[in-house]
Amino acid sequence: MIKKQYSGSARRARNIIWNAAGRYDFEPLFMAFFPNGTPDHYFNMVAGLVQKWLDMPRLWDFFLSYGGSHRADEFDDYLWLGLENCVYEKELPERPILTQLRKERAERFYQEQQTLSRQQMEFQSMPVYNQQEYRWATVSGRRPPLLSPREKRIAEALLFSGELDTDGVINAMRDFLNRFFRYTPGEAEEKRPRPTAFWRLGARPSCRSHRGGRRLYPGRIRPEHPVRAGKPHP
Repeated sequence: MIKKQYSGSARRARNIIWNAAGRYDFEPLFMAFFPNGTPDHYFNMVAGLVQKWLDMPRLWDFFLSYGGSHRADEFDDYLWLGLENCVYEKELPERPILTQLRKERAERFYQEQQTLSRQQMEFQSMPVYNQQEYRWATVSGRRPPLLSPREKRIAEALLFSGELDTDGVINAMRDFLNRFFRYTPGEAEEKRPRPTAFWRLGARPSCRSHRGGRRLYPGRIRPEHPVRAGKPHP
């Protein structure tokens, strides 16, 4: 039997995802890491909770549906903010410690921003960064950044409710892209499989692929080498 090979950091990330999902019979499609390569514990939990509460293969298909857009990276970043809020609300009654973990993740956001180089800052999408800063400022009790009326509407729209099921989440994601970007996944541009990606806070990663899925950088999701994505594990 062929087994996937993982680095130590990837194995730790996978274990966090498995523990959050409460199952160990799948290979994660998303993993989260900080710029120094250490696993992002909170966002790996989010990835696992998405697996627990929602139909990940269907969500994966939705991510693939806008792979032909030149704004696909930004769409990923926006929509994962929505997913984060959704699964947080779903899981909180069962896992009250999430409130503290979420606040710690908010503080980590500001710590990481202080260590970014000028080049890393230049590679960030400022509209996405504004939404991330607003989210984490709200969570941590800091003074939120000033947003334009449109940006405020975007922030509100990204508070996906924990009452949504998979159909509701997909509809919310589709409506979000159409409302704010006039983009309909799968129609405006040619559909093509999304490449693997690494998700790392505030940094556009170097080109390298990850077997088993896409690594999440909670700051800027960046597609890597265009390897074809197979059908995910159920």
